[in-house]
Amino acid sequence: MLDHKNIRLETGVDYFDIAKKINPRYIIYTGAIDEYFNYRFGKLPYRSIHFEHKHFPLTSSYQPVGTVNYPMIMILPAVQSSNT
Repeated sequence: MLDHKNIRLETGVDYFDIAKKINPRYIIYTGAIDEYFNYRFGKLPYRSIHFEHKHFPLTSSYQPVGTVNYPMIMILPAVQSSNT
């Protein structure tokens, strides 16, 4: 698909360096969405995730695997279809 005559692919290019020089009909922007909109609403929350790293040197195994998912359990009311 990328080999089509109507598709132009550029990699390693900063969109903001060329934005005023191009006039594409469509664009696929893969950068930070808050940057694309010039931080109009400030930095979006997804960009402010804070990780805390803890080291437990005296513990052989703190969790059974490297990543453990703790899903929220929600009990939703039953929905009945009108097509029954």
